[in-house]
Order: sequence, then structure tokens, then C-alpha cells
Amino acid sequence: HSGVSCAHKAAVNGHVGALRVLHEACGKELLTKELKGGVSCAHLAARNGHADALRFLIESVDRSLLMSLCENGTSLLMEGGFNRDVVVYLANEGGWDLVKIADAGGWTAVHRMLYCGNEELAREVASACGEEGASLLETAQKETSRVAEGGSLFVHRGWPSAVRIDPGQGATSVTFGDQFCTVRSRALCPRGRKAYYELEIVKTDRAPQFGFASSGFEAVKGPSDDGVGDDSVSWGVDGSRKVKWHSGDAEYGCEWQEGDVIGLACDLVGGKMHVSVNGDFSAPNGAVFDMDLGECEGVYAAFT
Repeated sequence: HSGVSCAHKAAVNGHVGALRVLHEACGKELLTKELKGGVSCAHLAARNGHADALRFLIESVDRSLLMSLCENGTSLLMEGGFNRDVVVYLANEGGWDLVKIADAGGWTAVHRMLYCGNEELAREVASACGEEGASLLETAQKETSRVAEGGSLFVHRGWPSAVRIDPGQGATSVTFGDQFCTVRSRALCPRGRKAYYELEIVKTDRAPQFGFASSGFEAVKGPSDDGVGDDSVSWGVDGSRKVKWHSGDAEYGCEWQEGDVIGLACDLVGGKMHVSVNGDFSAPNGAVFDMDLGECEGVYAAFT
């Protein structure tokens, strides 16, 4: 059972009337119940841009929801950063104490607004917090601008603060947090060429999807449930769940272990994707996909 209640669904859809009826019939407990990861009705209302539903939950159900966080450190203000009505209400109610909350990677809601191009809203929120807000805005501008400057790899889907990328001598270390994110190379392997890269698994993860993404694999600034292989323009293999991904899933009979080196090759001459484990290309590895690029100009190394 997913644990999703009628209250959660009402919050997602912004049905204030339904929330009010549920509150009167079932009390506070139902409307403050959290889903996996600490996601509450308030988080769902903020995420989906429902200021009126959020206002009801905070002012009529439980004022403490205003400062509540998901398990990954996401505040209501971070969740609502795409909707002006939600942001203005929360910033006015929570003030500096809410605005200054940062996620595990040090990004606040102001960082996220700037990253997504909502500079006017970020400035409005920061200006309401006086000198502290002005200082935060300056810091956030510097830190978000560095994302575009980065090295050979960058976060293509998800929040950059959720992934740590450390360029090293000869290799780059990538550490994922508890959010589903995709990292992509800046370099493109064009049609008619071949490319190869390796990933050493330092620590196993429940849902790795390693492979390639074409130029049609669009960037997502913020949360995304779709990783490499979850569409028709990318190809991924997953040695934790033993599945390969491309427009759906199929069996991939190889289980990865910590310390394994996964080799990933694209042959855009023959139209194939090849995989190796510790240098071994034998079955069930080897050629795992036929790659049809359609009208795309080439592929990038990409892993989720």
C-alpha cells in the first residue's frame, strides 16, 4: 500500500473544501500524516501551487507545518518555488527562519529560484528579509552561476545541490544524495563516431541507470522521476535491479557489486550500445541495445 490517503489527493489537487470536510470528520491526524520521505499534505499543496489549500493546512490544521521538512531537507518554500502565490504567502508567514533553510547541499529556496530563472521572485523573497536576505541573495547568485561554469560533468536533471561532483586527477568522483538525479557529460559523441567511458561503483545504489542520452534528452531544472532510459531518446542499464531501460524495461541478467567497473560504449557507426563489467564484454553484457538516434545529432554520457 502506497499510504496515499484521500487527504493527500485533495492536497495535490488543491481541494480546500475536501480538506475542510476531512479535517472536521477525521481531525488533525489525517491531514498531517506523512508519506514516505516525510512528504505531508502541506508539501504536496506547495509543490502543486495551491496557495489556498496550503493556507488552510497551516492556519486551520497545524501551524507547525509551516516549518516542516521532508527527510531530504526540503522545506515548503523550496517545494513551492515555482508558484508566486505560494512563495509570497510562505515567505510572509515564515520570514527569515523559513527563507534561510538549506538542503543537504547548502541550497535554499532562493538558490532554487535563481537556478530556475525566477530571479525577480528570488529578489522579492530576499528583500523581505533585510540585510540577511540581501547577503543570501548575493551568495546564491555566486553559487548558482558556478553550475554553468563547471567541468566535464553536470547535473542535467535534478538539483545540483543533491549531487557532489569532484574533479580529480584522471577521474571525477560523483556522489549522489537521496534524490533521483541525472548527471550528463558536456562532450557529445557525434553521429559516425564511437565513445567509451567507465564508472567505478564505490557504493551501490537502489536505482542506478547508466548509459547514454541523445541530444533529445531534455534538461529538467528540479525534481524528475525520469532517468536515463526512461524514454525513447536514452539508453540505460541497471545492475541493481537487473534491468535495462529504453522506452520501458527488459531483463538484464547482470548484478553489479561495489568495486565493479562498468564500461559503457556507444558505436554510432554500427548503431550499438555495449557494456562491460571489469573489462568483460561477454553475455549478458556486450551489445545490449540497438541505438536509433532518429534526427538527433549524437549522444552524451549520462547516468542516473
